[in-house]
Amino acid sequence: MNDIVNRMLKLSQLEQREIKREAVSINKLWSETVNESTPALNLTQHQLQTIRLEKETVIFAEAEVLRLLFDNIVSNSLKYASSKTITATWSQTTTDVTLVLSNQTTLSEDFPINKLWDAFYTHEPSRNEALSGTGLGLAIVAAISEAHGYRTKIAIVDGHFSFILHLPIKA
Repeated sequence: MNDIVNRMLKLSQLEQREIKREAVSINKLWSETVNESTPALNLTQHQLQTIRLEKETVIFAEAEVLRLLFDNIVSNSLKYASSKTITATWSQTTTDVTLVLSNQTTLSEDFPINKLWDAFYTHEPSRNEALSGTGLGLAIVAAISEAHGYRTKIAIVDGHFSFILHLPIKA
């Protein structure tokens, strides 16, 4: 119950505060997120394979908020992956840095995927007994993305759930 209240407070705060952008190293922030996720990865026996950006990449964002977004998408993948491998693929264009976080799923391609953005929506129980889901993780991701001008998409293709995040290089 405390987790739900804390997440709701965080969601409310995110929707009502001013954005404070700074230069943020995507490479460093992602590495820190993965390191912080290591205990949960070990607990659930998952592997997070990352295909990194070829060079150091800096964008203008709120580091704390971007870290929260990364944490929520990684923890969502840990909770609902139907296999033990999660893949994070980074790429870059002249305007955006893109992250595709993908894992196997039992959800079908005709599943109403946009419901996953709704607060408190959980289609299925977490596959990992050690981690419980509140249905707030992707709602927090949506709130952050909307407030900061990030583009997000979720898709199910060939038995894989993919979360796609486009971060503009310039604020």
